[in-house]
Amino acid sequence: MVNYVKKIKDLVSQKAGMEPNEISEELYFEDDLNLGALEVAEIMEELEEAYSIDLSESKADIETVGELITAVSESLE
Repeated sequence: MVNYVKKIKDLVSQKAGMEPNEISEELYFEDDLNLGALEVAEIMEELEEAYSIDLSESKADIETVGELITAVSESLE
Protein backbone atom coordinates (compact mmCIF):
# COMPACT_ATOMS: atom_id res chain seq x y z
CA MET A 1 0.00 0.00 0.00
CA VAL A 2 1.33 3.41 -0.95
CA ASN A 3 2.29 5.60 2.01
CA TYR A 4 -0.36 8.27 1.37
CA VAL A 5 -3.11 5.62 1.17
CA LYS A 6 -2.15 4.39 4.65
CA LYS A 7 -2.09 7.99 5.91
CA ILE A 8 -5.56 8.65 4.46
CA LYS A 9 -7.00 5.48 5.99
CA ASP A 10 -5.39 6.32 9.35
CA LEU A 11 -6.85 9.85 9.34
CA VAL A 12 -10.31 8.66 8.26
CA SER A 13 -10.32 5.87 10.83
CA GLN A 14 -9.43 8.31 13.63
CA LYS A 15 -12.29 10.65 12.68
CA ALA A 16 -14.76 7.78 12.23
CA GLY A 17 -13.71 5.90 15.37
CA MET A 18 -12.85 2.75 13.43
CA GLU A 19 -9.79 0.61 12.78
CA PRO A 20 -7.74 1.51 9.67
CA ASN A 21 -8.30 -1.98 8.23
CA GLU A 22 -12.07 -1.33 8.29
CA ILE A 23 -11.71 1.64 5.91
CA SER A 24 -12.29 0.70 2.27
CA GLU A 25 -12.28 2.86 -0.84
CA GLU A 26 -16.00 2.27 -1.45
CA LEU A 27 -17.09 3.91 1.81
CA TYR A 28 -18.95 7.21 1.59
CA PHE A 29 -17.85 9.77 4.18
CA GLU A 30 -21.34 10.94 5.10
CA ASP A 31 -23.49 7.84 4.58
CA ASP A 32 -21.14 5.06 5.69
CA LEU A 33 -18.72 6.79 8.08
CA ASN A 34 -21.02 9.49 9.51
CA LEU A 35 -18.41 12.17 8.82
CA GLY A 36 -19.67 15.65 8.03
CA ALA A 37 -18.21 18.22 5.66
CA LEU A 38 -16.16 19.83 8.43
CA GLU A 39 -14.50 16.55 9.41
CA VAL A 40 -13.72 15.71 5.77
CA ALA A 41 -12.29 19.22 5.31
CA GLU A 42 -10.04 18.69 8.35
CA ILE A 43 -8.77 15.39 6.88
CA MET A 44 -8.07 17.14 3.57
CA GLU A 45 -6.26 20.00 5.30
CA GLU A 46 -4.00 17.55 7.12
CA LEU A 47 -3.20 15.83 3.83
CA GLU A 48 -2.50 19.16 2.12
CA GLU A 49 -0.05 20.08 4.86
CA ALA A 50 1.59 16.64 5.01
CA TYR A 51 2.19 16.40 1.26
CA SER A 52 2.35 20.09 0.25
CA ILE A 53 -0.54 19.71 -2.19
CA ASP A 54 -3.70 21.66 -2.98
CA LEU A 55 -6.99 19.74 -2.95
CA SER A 56 -9.24 22.81 -3.15
CA GLU A 57 -10.33 22.12 -6.75
CA SER A 58 -11.55 18.62 -5.94
CA LYS A 59 -13.14 19.27 -2.52
CA ALA A 60 -16.70 19.50 -3.84
CA ASP A 61 -16.38 16.23 -5.79
CA ILE A 62 -15.03 14.01 -3.03
CA GLU A 63 -17.67 11.77 -1.45
CA THR A 64 -15.82 8.49 -0.90
CA VAL A 65 -12.50 7.38 0.54
CA GLY A 66 -11.50 6.19 -2.94
CA GLU A 67 -12.20 9.61 -4.47
CA LEU A 68 -9.99 11.21 -1.82
CA ILE A 69 -7.20 8.72 -2.56
CA THR A 70 -7.50 9.51 -6.27
CA ALA A 71 -7.43 13.27 -5.64
CA VAL A 72 -4.28 12.97 -3.52
CA SER A 73 -2.65 10.68 -6.08
CA GLU A 74 -3.35 13.13 -8.92
CA SER A 75 -2.08 16.06 -6.85
CA LEU A 76 1.17 14.25 -6.15
CA GLU A 77 1.89 13.55 -9.85
